[in-house]
Amino acid sequence: MEAFEKLKKLLTESPVLSIFQQGKTTELHTDASQQGYGAVLLQEAEDGKLHPVQYMSKKTTPAEEKYSSYELEVLAVVNALRKFRTYLMGNHFKIITDCSAFQRTMDKKDLVTRIARWALLLEEFDYEIVHRSGQRMQHVDALSRYPVAIITSDTLTARLKRAQQEDEYTQSLRSMIGSNSDSDFFDKNEILYKYVDGRELIVVPRDMQTEIIKLAHEKGHFSAAKTEGVVKQEFFIPNLSKQVQNVIVNCVPCILTNKKSGKKDGFLNPIPKEDVPLSTYHVDFIGPLPSTNKKYQHILTIVDAFTKFTWLYPVKSTSAEDALDKLKVQQKTFAFSNHHRSTPRKWASRENTPNSYSRFDQTVNCRLNQVVQVRGPTSKNSK
Repeated sequence: MEAFEKLKKLLTESPVLSIFQQGKTTELHTDASQQGYGAVLLQEAEDGKLHPVQYMSKKTTPAEEKYSSYELEVLAVVNALRKFRTYLMGNHFKIITDCSAFQRTMDKKDLVTRIARWALLLEEFDYEIVHRSGQRMQHVDALSRYPVAIITSDTLTARLKRAQQEDEYTQSLRSMIGSNSDSDFFDKNEILYKYVDGRELIVVPRDMQTEIIKLAHEKGHFSAAKTEGVVKQEFFIPNLSKQVQNVIVNCVPCILTNKKSGKKDGFLNPIPKEDVPLSTYHVDFIGPLPSTNKKYQHILTIVDAFTKFTWLYPVKSTSAEDALDKLKVQQKTFAFSNHHRSTPRKWASRENTPNSYSRFDQTVNCRLNQVVQVRGPTSKNSK
């Protein structure tokens, strides 16, 4: 009950989203980093304070991560304008950013192609740019950072510290610090860290490596690549990719979620290719279709496997009798001289095709003419 009351209180306190209203003072706050970019659309309320209308946060793509800092800032503004276009089009508003180079970039006459394209998009809007220090932009700065990370609580940090002291691997790394001045490893508050791409990562002892990977993976049961990225935000684990794969393979919720349900796919039943025409026929029905004046509702299709030539015969039903009547016509039409066959060597149909093999045998004398029936896969729509 106490938690419910606290939740109600938080939902009614700042920052509560407000409804956008035309004509009121509007500001767009943006920020960007190599990890992502974010924006907040705010409007002045009756109390004279700015209230958020909508938030935006997006992770940068691998190509966008290579942009310069001011390009990322412009990218954040451009995507925010696209996101909030329905609110901002036709209204005057302020763009608040902590990038002092943004205004100078927009004032340049010679712009690179990408920036020039973005500048054209900005021309659609009525705005003014206001620079503000980064210390006053923390609310939007959080939206430009990687949203998923393991928060190293005091309890977890204390456990890592104790485990490092008992782990031979981390102790051997500590011994390298004094003897090698170029080592990337260093001690901070009695915890072993490693510099990786300018970041300070905690070296995880062997006994806790699987636990840390599970903590990262279970925050959303991410893929291997994303789980690895979450771990690398705060921790250093050797051979991380292999260990992440092992954790995900043995994750029960992931196994149950990814398990296929329903009827299993059947095996394919390929039919050998022929080297002469009229040797193998594929037989099937189309329908039921709207009835004609003569009560025809189905189409018997016969396809020659070699030439792919197709014959279509109207039939009143899918009974064996109607099918065999048309097969007799097919047989007579292509009756050749004595040194040619007048019947195919094979005919292929679905498992549930109504023309029974026994009735077909009676018509074309399969044994005498060495005709073989090949059953293809059952149609998914068949009953």
